[in-house]
Amino acid sequence: MTPQINLTKFGIPTDMQIHGTITSHKLDGCRLLFLFAERHTIKPGIRDHLMNAVNLCDRGLISCIGVEGWMDATTPCPCDEVKRIYEEQKNQARDIATIIDGILKAYPRRNFLFWHILKLLNPSLKIESLEDSDLFAQVAGLEPQYFGMRKDAIACYLRKSPLFAAGDANREIYIEEKATKQAEQEFAEHDLNLKRDEVFISKMLALWQGADKPAILNAGTSHQYRIARRLHNDPNLMDDVSYVLVEQP
Repeated sequence: MTPQINLTKFGIPTDMQIHGTITSHKLDGCRLLFLFAERHTIKPGIRDHLMNAVNLCDRGLISCIGVEGWMDATTPCPCDEVKRIYEEQKNQARDIATIIDGILKAYPRRNFLFWHILKLLNPSLKIESLEDSDLFAQVAGLEPQYFGMRKDAIACYLRKSPLFAAGDANREIYIEEKATKQAEQEFAEHDLNLKRDEVFISKMLALWQGADKPAILNAGTSHQYRIARRLHNDPNLMDDVSYVLVEQP
């Protein structure tokens, strides 16, 4: 943890290690919200946030956890495949960190793994989705447009540009990486995702209502940047909510 940040007024002891990088914070509110910002395909960052949540919850320091993602009766959380991998890892490993590493290594896709794995590690935790199901469905419907057609169009343009040296053995890799990042940024700034930010805040505060202990909000990095700015500047929230924004290193 950054040495200058003292969280003892929120009940967080000075020896509490926070994995990842604290990129912003505001500590003058009454209650503390940890903003765990993840890139859904970057598993080391997901691991850090899981370890943070496990360590905080094991010490009884967290009241509730709100998460990005939507699960219904047809897509239960945790899903059967993650459950199966968890049972395999639990039978092989002796400690939580090794179990987490094993699940993340064995599960090949993105699937809101923070939520799935944490529910298996501690079923008694108060973890709830912060999504509006209709908004979530609309955003999910946009993904093929952005990560298919739009990404391909960006890559096609970049192949015709002089930005990437012709003859470079890694030229196509660089182009695909750039196209993917550009598509991700455009997708993150879509109006529907901005609306989800507001829903996340509203539902997080409702979930957290009446509790004094810190809470955790886990969501994608772009959401968390905007939520942090809102918590920092909104006069209706400033007195109540402090926050610490934690990202992958």
